This record gives sequence, C-alpha cells and structure tokens, in this order.
Amino acid sequence: IDRFAPQQKTNYVDLLNTFAVGFYSELDFLNEVQNQKRIRAILVDQDTNKAKNGVYVPKVYDEFCTARLAVTEWIEGKALNEIDDQSIRELIPYAQEAFLTQLLKEGFLHADPHKGNWKAFTSPDDR
Repeated sequence: IDRFAPQQKTNYVDLLNTFAVGFYSELDFLNEVQNQKRIRAILVDQDTNKAKNGVYVPKVYDEFCTARLAVTEWIEGKALNEIDDQSIRELIPYAQEAFLTQLLKEGFLHADPHKGNWKAFTSPDDR
C-alpha cells in the first residue's frame, strides 16, 4: 500500500473488518426484517394499515422468518422498470417524502432502493 499512496493513513484491516460486519449483517434476514418493521412503523399507519405518505411497507411474518429467510406480505404492483417515465415522475414526490422523513425526521434510513424493494401500485386505492 505504501508504494501506491504513502500519504494514506487508512487502516485497511479495520476498514475491511467494518465492511465484513456490515456485509454479514445484510445477509442476516432477521436483521433485515427488524429494519423493515422499523421503517413500516415510520411510513405506515398501524391502525388503518394504509401508507401515511404514499409509500407502503409490507408486513413481516415473524413466525416464518429465519436468518436465511424473510417472509413478508405480498404486494401487487409493477416493478419501476415496467412503468413509463411519466408514471415514474408522478411517484418521485412520494419517494422523496419517504426518504426525507426517514433521514431528517426519524434518523433511520432504508438505503436499499433497488427495483425489488419498490413497486408501483396498479391502482391508487391499493394502499
């Protein structure tokens, strides 16, 4: 390492250890479902089971979850890569509100926005 960047003072062993802990916690679905339940409590009205600001988070079925399996409520909808650009533009305010609520109000952010984690409801009345 010194040969390429002698001014660099990063402890690469510590860096890799930190990365490894984070990586393995991402692979532990019990940790993931705890995070999902926390985000659900923030974004979904628990009395009505409706999205507070247009973003719905599926329920977790704890009794079926293990470190290698997460079981959640099935949500009908379309993957974001299956909808047109105008529909995407219409969803942006909801995603932005959810993101800013998590980041600025709650201090807890779900930062895994791949297409498997987002679906567009097929009808505005779906949730």
